[in-house]
Amino acid sequence: MRIIVAEDDQDLCGTIRSFLIKKGMDAVGCYSAEEFFLAWDDQPADVVILDVNLPDKDGFFISRVLREKSPAVGIIMLTARGQVSDRIAGLKSGADNYLTKPLHLAELEVAVQNLYRRVRGAVGEAPPAVTETVGPWCFDPRGWALTVTCLGSFIQP
Repeated sequence: MRIIVAEDDQDLCGTIRSFLIKKGMDAVGCYSAEEFFLAWDDQPADVVILDVNLPDKDGFFISRVLREKSPAVGIIMLTARGQVSDRIAGLKSGADNYLTKPLHLAELEVAVQNLYRRVRGAVGEAPPAVTETVGPWCFDPRGWALTVTCLGSFIQP
């Protein structure tokens, strides 16, 4: 999974990037909209994390551009701007999620994983077939279904 983090606070950007890499994700950090678009053009991401207050263009602008270029990309706004009007503006610009600072990294990780599952499904990558059958039980991750393969042996007439 590739992630681009656009955050002008270099310490926070580094912390987020390091955390995501530690969790097994390919994360790139950038500190402006210009750097973001260069990173995107070099290699698009599955999920992007956008600060609203970047020095050249704001995260709302980036989100609108991304929705036009790549409708399936996962977009998370990450900002100190927590007013209802800001959250609405972020979601209207195309963000899937709007998180406020101070950030809990575990919350960000879950948001990224959830978006990645949606993005992966949008591009047609199906989950693996049945992964495990134990006794009469069979788990199908495509439909999140747990089924009984041989119900007759457990039912008494």
